[in-house]
Amino acid sequence: MKGIVMEGTTQFRNRTNFTLIELLVVIAIIAILASMLLPALGKARERAKATQCVGNVKQSTMALQLYADDYKGVLLKAVPENLVYWTNVLYRQKYILTGKVFLCPKQNEKTPWKDNPDALYTYGLNRDILQRSDSSHIVDNAGYYVNIYSAIPKKSPSVVWLTGDSLYVPSDKSKMTPNVVKGHAVLSWNTGKEGSVSIRHSNKANLGFLDGGIRPTGGEQMIDLFPRVQEWYYNESIRRRNV
Repeated sequence: MKGIVMEGTTQFRNRTNFTLIELLVVIAIIAILASMLLPALGKARERAKATQCVGNVKQSTMALQLYADDYKGVLLKAVPENLVYWTNVLYRQKYILTGKVFLCPKQNEKTPWKDNPDALYTYGLNRDILQRSDSSHIVDNAGYYVNIYSAIPKKSPSVVWLTGDSLYVPSDKSKMTPNVVKGHAVLSWNTGKEGSVSIRHSNKANLGFLDGGIRPTGGEQMIDLFPRVQEWYYNESIRRRNV
């Protein structure tokens, strides 16, 4: 009986061993499945980040409007004081309770958000909502205080943008790095500024508007906004101009 049992066990073991060819076939199948699934997972992650970003911009836009309501319609400047930015003010005055709201989930530099001068590197606030500055005028790079209910030109609130995806652009643009994603609190509609619109979510920027709406906005739509956006960045290093 012992011999029979041992012989059967040996045969069972032989049947459960994989040959090298079978193992390679299994590995190849796994590799094919992974190559099919990874792009889909990557797209799903990007969609999740874009959705989270929309929520962040929505909260920031609502907070800015609440602030303006409390100050007789006057909107914050992007830089109210030296080394104090609009996000610092909203956080300190409890219009926003968590600093996570101020950072795009794709930002990979200057994270997490802190209530200090590094708050420069966040979503951007439109520094010149009236589009009153151009190359022939002195520009207040810190932004302007403006009454969003009485001073805005006769434009639909759905095209007047307040805040959204921004990118820190060094004065020496040759130093830009494609993989570095870092926002800028001062967002400019015109060219040559440090804070430019970033169309980082499937070639669109999440922007918050005066009517409270949030819209993913592509380069071809920048011409329809007020102020008209003249410059934006794709892939954090490639500049496009709408002039």
